[in-house]
Amino acid sequence: MRSNWFLGCAICSILIGGSSVANANLVTDPSFELNSPSWVFTGSSGITGNAHTGSRSGYVNCIPCGLPGYSGAINQTIDTTIGDSYSVSFWLAENESVAFGTSGNLSVAFGTTVGFLTTTPSTPNTYGQYTFTATATSLTTNFTFASQALVGGTFFIDDVSVTDVGAGGAGVPEPATLFTTAGVFLFAVFLRKRRAALHT
Repeated sequence: MRSNWFLGCAICSILIGGSSVANANLVTDPSFELNSPSWVFTGSSGITGNAHTGSRSGYVNCIPCGLPGYSGAINQTIDTTIGDSYSVSFWLAENESVAFGTSGNLSVAFGTTVGFLTTTPSTPNTYGQYTFTATATSLTTNFTFASQALVGGTFFIDDVSVTDVGAGGAGVPEPATLFTTAGVFLFAVFLRKRRAALHT
């Protein structure tokens, strides 16, 4: 019976370990603190100090879009599993120069899915969190923030997250659920052991 006990513990460990891996943030340097080469900056974009957390954030400028060299974009390529759904989250702020709602302003895309466009953020210079879900269609997926507005302004991006929520968006069980499942298994082992003892 001791082998069943160890088996239950092993199952619990594997499940919880798998949950941690599946729910890990796939973005390298999600808060722009490390100046990681995984982020690719094009046009008028880069790293600044107007952060949501920590001391740095990414930014894209639009002064205005359409003029050569002024449209900004930030991109990172992420390893993905075809058919899996990915939860995308980021914090966004804008300065008072941006006229939100005019014509797109900021586009956030995960692969071919544009999950954020023309949505009005919170008050100027105040961060707000935005999320969307997209399905991967290839083994690598481009994750892009690109300025789209027709007027000038700056967008600040911080605390970016991309997590794999599984095929069809079913998600991975929370640790509490896994502990409950393991607990039921171990309780069944205990009852079996007790029943065997009563019949000896």
